[in-house]
Amino acid sequence: MLTSRADALTSRQIVNDPDIRLHRVRLDDLTPATDYEYAVSADNGQTWTQRRRFRTAADAGAEPYAFVYLGDPQNGLDEWGDLIRQSDGRFPEARFYMIAGDLIDHGTERDNWDQFFHEGSTVFDRTPVVPALGNHDSHGGHPTLYLQQFALPANGAETLDPGRTYHVTYQDLLVVVMDSNYDLVEPELQVDWLDRVLGESDARWKVVIYHHPFYASRPGRDNYPLRDAWGPIFDRHNVDIAFQGHDHAYMRTVPMRGHEPAAEGEHGTVYLVAVSGTKMYEQGLPDFAAFGAVNTRTYQIIQVDPVAGTLTYRAIDTDGGVIDSFDLSKD
Repeated sequence: MLTSRADALTSRQIVNDPDIRLHRVRLDDLTPATDYEYAVSADNGQTWTQRRRFRTAADAGAEPYAFVYLGDPQNGLDEWGDLIRQSDGRFPEARFYMIAGDLIDHGTERDNWDQFFHEGSTVFDRTPVVPALGNHDSHGGHPTLYLQQFALPANGAETLDPGRTYHVTYQDLLVVVMDSNYDLVEPELQVDWLDRVLGESDARWKVVIYHHPFYASRPGRDNYPLRDAWGPIFDRHNVDIAFQGHDHAYMRTVPMRGHEPAAEGEHGTVYLVAVSGTKMYEQGLPDFAAFGAVNTRTYQIIQVDPVAGTLTYRAIDTDGGVIDSFDLSKD
C-alpha cells in the first residue's frame, strides 16, 4: 500500500471552504505493456473504492495504440462529459486524452475545475490526460490552479514554470505541449527548447499541441507571433500534426510547409482545430483548408500501428458519425 502526498490547495474566492487537500501518489518501476489495478482508501485501508485498471505503454514499436484529441471543453461541461464517455465506450483502447486548452471557462474559480474533474472522472481515472494551457485556464493571469491540479512532467522550457510546457513519448510518438498564451509569455521563450526536443527525438511520429491556432478557421484570428516563431521549427523537424483549439469550430488544413501548402512529395504539417464543448463560433475557411464544419462538437480518435507504420485519424460527432478522416504512413 502506497501513502499519498497531500498538498494544500487554497482558493481565495471561496469563503466557506477555501482550503482543500490535494493527494498525489507516484508509481515507479512499472512494467511496460502491463495492466495494473488500483483502489483508493481514505481511512488507512479500512474501506476501499472500486478498483480501476490502467495499462502501461509498451516498448517502441511493440503494439498498436490509440489516443484521443479534444478541442476546447470550456462550456457545457455536462454535455462534454457525455461526449468523452461516448468516446471511452466506443474506443476503450485509447491510451491517453490530449486537450488543446480552455479546459474550463474561469481558471481562477475552483468550482469550474471541480466540475471538469467530476465529468471526466469515469474516464480519467483509467486514462491519462495530456492538457495544453488555454487562455481561459489562466484567465488573464498566472495559471496557478491549473499547475497545482495537474501532475505534469517537469521537462519543459527552462524559461517558464514547470508544467506550462512539457513533452512525453509514447512508443514511437513524441508529443510536445506548448504554451501559446503570448499575451502572457513571449513565444521566443520556447524556441530553443522546442528546437532541441524535436531535434533530439528519434520518434517516428512528431506532434505538437497548443491552444491558439497558427491557421484559424475564421478570418482575422490567425496568431502570427506563434506562427513566425514556431513554424520554421515545425518545418525543420518535420512535425506531422499540430493539434489546436480556441476557434470553437472544426477545421483541417492540407499539409503545410513554409506557410504554404506543401508541394507534392514534400513533408508538411497538418493543422487541426476542434471543439468539444458547447460554445460555437462562425467559420470562414482559408483556401488551404481541406475540411471544415460549424456547430459540430467532436472528439478525434487517432490510431497508430507501429508495425505497419500507419496513423489513422477520424473526427467523430455527437451522433457517432465520422465527419472527417485522413491517413499518414511512414517507413
